[in-house]
Amino acid sequence: MANKDVGVAKAVTVAGLALTGADAGNYTVTDASNPTVTITQRPLNAIGVTAVNRVYDGTTTVALDTSAATLTGVISVDINTVAASGGSGTMADKNAGTAKPVPTATVTLAGANAGNYLATVVGTPTVNIATRTITTTGVTGVDRVYDGSTAVALNTSAAVLGNAVAGDTVNLNAAAATGTMSNKNVGTAKPVVVAGLALGGADAVNYSLVDASAPTVNISALALTPAGITATNRPVDGTTTVAIDTSGATVLGVIQGDVVTLNTSGAVGSVATPDPGNAKPVLVTGLALGGTDAPNYSILSTPVTPSGGGLTVRILTVQQAAFEDIRYKQYLQGVSDAQEPFRRAMAEALAAGFGKENIRKQLTRGLVFETGLAAPAVDRIEPAARPASCTGGSSLGCGK
Repeated sequence: MANKDVGVAKAVTVAGLALTGADAGNYTVTDASNPTVTITQRPLNAIGVTAVNRVYDGTTTVALDTSAATLTGVISVDINTVAASGGSGTMADKNAGTAKPVPTATVTLAGANAGNYLATVVGTPTVNIATRTITTTGVTGVDRVYDGSTAVALNTSAAVLGNAVAGDTVNLNAAAATGTMSNKNVGTAKPVVVAGLALGGADAVNYSLVDASAPTVNISALALTPAGITATNRPVDGTTTVAIDTSGATVLGVIQGDVVTLNTSGAVGSVATPDPGNAKPVLVTGLALGGTDAPNYSILSTPVTPSGGGLTVRILTVQQAAFEDIRYKQYLQGVSDAQEPFRRAMAEALAAGFGKENIRKQLTRGLVFETGLAAPAVDRIEPAARPASCTGGSSLGCGK
């Protein structure tokens, strides 16, 4: 042949044909056969071939590592011109897994005489196919009012998956998704850690899910309602200021376990207009919150009463105020007149040498029945308190 290399129907040059017999000297021989020959690759054994671990890519193909492989069967003159140079194999399926057999493996040969050989892998390499990272984007945190927890609701309606292999069946399941902040406190654009997202579909086992949405959330302050504040009715004076009593003030709505205090030193009450009126709503400003958790709260300017209604005040007209004064004086006189018999009886009893207990017994036995009034304490008589404001008794001309 013209060369030693593998080939099909390679031309063969014939030489060395000779003639014999008595008349051989009278002839010359020339070959006209034009013979050909097929030279096939010489089989080699590749020992020490391993499969290259990789991430799932939806195929069954696996790369081979021949860096530590040795070849047996190379003709001595070709030893330095043939070498293993990688290769590929095929798994039974495309799925992720560990120590997966690669039964079909072909080693690639390199070198000047590589084409004359065919290497066969000795043994069955195995490979690890890791799950492919698939990402979610579009998950957002749902803004809310402070509630003392680090939990955050998630909106996954616009969530999408990225980095899936084309043609694979994989989808997002957000039914158990949860969001968590690093702390419970009020704030804007607070980072949210997403957990509980899951994958579904026939090819889901080949993926691991990582959220790349980087959602944030805004937590606003919880508004507290002041309570235990009272307003003092007064005559009209051309101002909107209202006197208030904050000695029993408190706040409603503090989350259990939070530390919040109320500072009323700067509290001011007011009505919308200076005009007279009944049950005028009172706004209270200047209330301040203190305590460790105070930054998580705000306070409303609309206190509530024990009945649940808003704080109100009565602003009297000039005529109503004058009537109230007259009515109060009449009330005081009536109380004084009613108590006069008791005063006389006590003075007479004390002058006669009776002790306090005997005086109390005598008052209970006789004077109560004469006057219809309960006997006062012997040692003091309380001054009369101002009665409730007039609520419109027509017989007394209330409000006129």
